[in-house]
Amino acid sequence: MEIIAITFIQILVAMLTAITRAVSAKRMIEAESSLCNTCIHAHLASGLGRRKLTRCTYAWLSREINFAVSDCTMYRDRVMATRLVRVTGFAAREPVSAEAAAQNQ
Repeated sequence: MEIIAITFIQILVAMLTAITRAVSAKRMIEAESSLCNTCIHAHLASGLGRRKLTRCTYAWLSREINFAVSDCTMYRDRVMATRLVRVTGFAAREPVSAEAAAQNQ
């Protein structure tokens, strides 16, 4: 009877260990797939032992992000090529009447 109890406890411990490892692996996958990893506004730092520091620098403010982000209104993909804008000249200025010019001075 003792052998059955010991075997049952060993199986129970093995199942709990497997569940714990699966949950921690899922959390690591979620952390690695954070939207911040590909955002142009993110400052990412990785340390020893899989420690990561993520800061959002949108609008020149540095805010620490402590969770995996799945959706963000400030997201901008750093891989996408930025669109260049060419300025070919200035818009034509509308003629100003002498009365309007005198009122502005």
